[in-house]
Amino acid sequence: MLLLLAALDVSDLEPALVAAVAGCDPGAAEELLQELGEQRLITPVAGGGWRINDLLRLAASQLAVSELGEQEILSAQEHKVRWIVETAEEHANDLEGED
Repeated sequence: MLLLLAALDVSDLEPALVAAVAGCDPGAAEELLQELGEQRLITPVAGGGWRINDLLRLAASQLAVSELGEQEILSAQEHKVRWIVETAEEHANDLEGED
């Protein structure tokens, strides 16, 4: 999973993003992130979320191409973009409701 997350080309990982990419619920995504944190592959960020070291992310994303293949990486990146758009729309709707 680390390779797939590194291929997303983001340093900060939120459970909701990981859930969208992994196709699981946010609770399971948080458990996955906890496991990666226990292995010291990612570090917790104040206020929630996790961060992957830039050098580790770069190395893992290069390895991901050979290990996972371009199609799986593209699919994960599409899930990431879809999650970003949906999250932005939710926030926009919240702001519209504040009139």
